[in-house]
Amino acid sequence: MKIFAKDTWAKLAIVLAILCLFAGMFKLLFEMKYQAVVAAKRSDLQIAASNLDLQLNFRLVALQMLATDSEIMSMDPESIERELVRAVKVMGFFNAVVFDTNGNFIAEGIPARHIGQVYDQQSFAKVLQGQSVISGRIISSDLNSAYISLRVPIENAEGEVIGVLVAGLPINKIDQFVEQKFTKEKDYIFVLDHNARFIKHPNLADIYPESEAYLKYKDLFFKSSSGEIFDVAIFDGVEKLYIYTTLEKAEWRIVSATSKKLLYSSVLQAMIPDVLLMLLLLVIIGLAYRIVYQTQRYKAERENMRVDRLATVSLIAAGLAHEIRNPLTAIKGFVQLMARKSDKPAQPAHLHIMLTEIERIERLTNEFRMLARPPRPPQYKQLDLVSIIQDVILLIERQAAEKGIKIQFQAEAAGQDQLFWPILVDAEHSPEGAFCVRGDEGQMKQVLLNLLRNAMEAIEVGGNIRITISKKEHHVIVAVKDTGTGISQEILDQIGTPFFTTKESGTGLGLSLCLSIIQQHGGKIEINSVSNVGTMISVFLPEASG
Repeated sequence: MKIFAKDTWAKLAIVLAILCLFAGMFKLLFEMKYQAVVAAKRSDLQIAASNLDLQLNFRLVALQMLATDSEIMSMDPESIERELVRAVKVMGFFNAVVFDTNGNFIAEGIPARHIGQVYDQQSFAKVLQGQSVISGRIISSDLNSAYISLRVPIENAEGEVIGVLVAGLPINKIDQFVEQKFTKEKDYIFVLDHNARFIKHPNLADIYPESEAYLKYKDLFFKSSSGEIFDVAIFDGVEKLYIYTTLEKAEWRIVSATSKKLLYSSVLQAMIPDVLLMLLLLVIIGLAYRIVYQTQRYKAERENMRVDRLATVSLIAAGLAHEIRNPLTAIKGFVQLMARKSDKPAQPAHLHIMLTEIERIERLTNEFRMLARPPRPPQYKQLDLVSIIQDVILLIERQAAEKGIKIQFQAEAAGQDQLFWPILVDAEHSPEGAFCVRGDEGQMKQVLLNLLRNAMEAIEVGGNIRITISKKEHHVIVAVKDTGTGISQEILDQIGTPFFTTKESGTGLGLSLCLSIIQQHGGKIEINSVSNVGTMISVFLPEASG
């Protein structure tokens, strides 16, 4: 019971540790996604602010250029009126007016929309000092007549301010200037002038006229030029995240408002792919643990099988020794008999029995060897080596590409004189069946795959592997040349020796197996290498006849 209790507590502790780890990762991921979502909203707000700034600045510059026009500077009402009419049509103003320095009306572009008087005396005073100004919200009668005013000074040749050019822009134009990426009911943009009065708001008709409670926005958004805060909205009582920034040409604040619920919902939606990935990772870890567990179990079963096999081999060996002992006893007896009667020739019957017993021993040993390692005879057939090599390249080219290694395969051009160096062409253009041998397809692919892998392992990063196929003296020659580190002569002399390898995880049996396979096919392998230059391994195979 104590062991069971300890096991249970240990498993419970592991589960709790995994849950705590997962909770920590979830919290970290939530914070990262939260920052990403807020950064995206901040970026969208900045785009909207830049677009609004661009539109206002464009019109302000146009008014500044208009103020330098000689007809405007003449302060002649008729001349001014013609220019103002054009400005209204081109720039989308509802009217444009010129005042003198005392605020007296001089001329306007559209008489039916007479502004009538100077509103916002504070900004008017700044213009008289030579500044171009964008006013706050101005309402002459009701909300439908609300506008903002762009004001630039009119100066004479001496640089003295002689008048003020004023253009009115309806506040509904501001909606068109702000890029609307905040379209949901609880995710929107609003604009405040320097008096914290709304210039743009999706519910401006319901808010106007603003109560004194809305003046708190003066404290929230005008203490700094930009920032982000959480606060409960006066209009609907919903807690929102406010991100705000200042326009370049006006002391306005452009603010994005996102309900806290919608914000967290966006964060959770952004987390879904990562959470799924985390769950997948947990599943993979679980599967990996299961695989490790199964592997350990498999190893344990293999060890048990090995022990059982050793026990079986011991029994077979004991039986084999017993079976061999009997014919050996007979052979020994006849040899002793012949030794005692050395003056007499051995009887044919005795010799026949001895040969029979020797054949019996040979048969037993062969059967035991077959039991220990049953050989697989090659399945010989006619093979097109070009096709075999192309298949092997197809298997390995992805691994080569990952290391930046280029594999080039060329074949000897048909009809070349063997007394001269062969001309090589792209293997794709070699005639079908030009390089045929008799052999086992699987073993041939195994040899070529092993040689290409060795060549790739000799190259660190980049480099080339060149495979050529040619004929010489009724042999097909496949050469694999790499631009690797090469092999020193001391190591080259031991290449092919079983269990000799320079690789940390190698066994030294790969090339030994290649040598054995090629020898079984009646061929040979030659290795030529130069340190720091590269290695070329050539495989010679008898050409298929007919």
